[in-house]
Amino acid sequence: MQKFEAVERYVDLILIGMLLLEYERLREMQQQRRPRVGDAHVQARTTDRLRCLESQCQEWNVVVLEDALRTEAGRRRFFRRLRQTIPGQVA
Repeated sequence: MQKFEAVERYVDLILIGMLLLEYERLREMQQQRRPRVGDAHVQARTTDRLRCLESQCQEWNVVVLEDALRTEAGRRRFFRRLRQTIPGQVA
């Protein structure tokens, strides 16, 4: 969050993700015959999809961390980068 461009990219990614989830929800509703307001699918909106997306992001993070921590050089880069992101931490 130190550079404004990074914040913009983060917000853009969040908005793209939400639009994608909403698009998928609407596409599924169109494939159903006639969704009614009381249907669970209509009521849930994007909650289940957000949980699925969060799970996929966590899995991806684990893969990235495993890859970064595999070598000594990767560990040094990882911890140097981690120190840069801790508020109030002196590198």
